[in-house]
Amino acid sequence: MKLLVFILFCGVAYFAGHYAVRRYEKEAEEKRSHWPRQIAPYLETHIASHSVPALSGDEGDATFFQILYQAHSAKEEVIDLAVTLKEAATLAGATANEAGAIATSIEQNLASARQLGVFEDINNLLRMERGEAPIAKASGWDGEPLAIGHLIPPVHVPSLVRSIPNMILEPQIVRDFQGDDITPEIVPVIRQFQGNRLITPETAAALISMANNVR
Repeated sequence: MKLLVFILFCGVAYFAGHYAVRRYEKEAEEKRSHWPRQIAPYLETHIASHSVPALSGDEGDATFFQILYQAHSAKEEVIDLAVTLKEAATLAGATANEAGAIATSIEQNLASARQLGVFEDINNLLRMERGEAPIAKASGWDGEPLAIGHLIPPVHVPSLVRSIPNMILEPQIVRDFQGDDITPEIVPVIRQFQGNRLITPETAAALISMANNVR
């Protein structure tokens, strides 16, 4: 009799444990799967096919900071942030090439934010959630406002002004010292953007010609 009770007890415990694990996995998956849908709306105005010319640069900056905030928050819950960001970009209307470039850029900008000590101050999270620029906390940059620079100066390619792969988080003082020249160092970026179909072959050729003429 005791053996039968023990066996029944083990069976109940097994199924209870199995149910608890399945429930946990389901809840975790639901928690992970909502992130692409939550991030996608912030990405829409940054997608090439959905670019809104009337949107101001400041508004584009605001959604960029909000995207970084959302991505930082998602990183704590998702298994693969890059996959989550690609899915969000696809939901927002990006092509496969653009979605991959967007995911890579966001992860690189998150790495820059960590190096600059952005996430060491909870006030920065509140700022970014509101679409405001964070402030660096890292040694050597402590207290320096951060801003958005561009790999390829938008004065030459206006369509890239809000293209996330072209946007980089950096100290404002660094951004303010940047010029609009197309230098040979930018050529690999130009070729990469052409490969991802963010710029046309004609635009890429014109930019590379500018770089080759720099003295």
